[in-house]
Amino acid sequence: MLKPQMLGSAETHQQPIFLLSEQNIDIYQNLLEVAYHVGDRRGYKAIPNQVTFFCPTEIVASALGMHRSTLYRKLPELREAGLIDQRGHKTSLHGQTRSDGSLWAVNLKPETGYKAKLHIEDFKHDYRDLEADIESGNTAYNYLRQSKETTKDLKSVELILDWIPLPPLRDKSPLSMTVAEGQVADIEAFLDLPDVHHSDRGGAVAYSAMQLALFLGDVESIAFYRWLLWQALRLSWQDKSCFGALHTLLLSVRHDKDLESFRKPGAVFVKRLKDSSWWEQLKQVPLTRVGSVGKVS
Repeated sequence: MLKPQMLGSAETHQQPIFLLSEQNIDIYQNLLEVAYHVGDRRGYKAIPNQVTFFCPTEIVASALGMHRSTLYRKLPELREAGLIDQRGHKTSLHGQTRSDGSLWAVNLKPETGYKAKLHIEDFKHDYRDLEADIESGNTAYNYLRQSKETTKDLKSVELILDWIPLPPLRDKSPLSMTVAEGQVADIEAFLDLPDVHHSDRGGAVAYSAMQLALFLGDVESIAFYRWLLWQALRLSWQDKSCFGALHTLLLSVRHDKDLESFRKPGAVFVKRLKDSSWWEQLKQVPLTRVGSVGKVS
């Protein structure tokens, strides 16, 4: 099973990540990626417990491929787990109080038992000029209406970032690379996957994939790591376990990450994986369901 210390104690983390629904894990992973980009743009030198940003709920919901009401129904579970906190933000328009968007707090260190929480100070800032935006038509409503009439296709993270007030891009390594060099990621998490109960397996895979992506500074490729771990599980069901080989590859990446020319550990890991004898087997293993059944003895 997954190690309890990865997720915090029972007292501090009542809703472990791997117990969440798959859709809520996906919501958290997307907002986590957004949070790392936001932290990079703000120039954070150390990894904070959480990153807070402003963005209209309609935009976040659309980027995640769901209706706003659906996202609202999902948020209580994420809030209870301490992964996401969200509240509407108010501003003044023509002397009246109006909602101009939402504040989002995303937990970057759930394994410590920390819980995301918005603070009163967060609500004291002005994040947009709502009057000017309405006059220019720069509203979430207009954007979503017009997007249905165009072929503009942004990735979910890109769309959310487009609506977050941020400083200009800087020429530096992304914050996710700093995370990969720290102690947040637990690259051994995936080794426990074959022993995770089938009812928890989907969440465990998602959590382990997130840990690999953080370690490799490659949060944009979380979907690939999820696929990789599911394929590795399918192979293990055929008594061809490659988990030890994957761990060895990760250790070699960790060893070489200190080299000055080592800029993209995620790309290096994938290249070494493709050069290994396991790659073809991982690609060819049938896409059978392993999340809802136990291993046949």
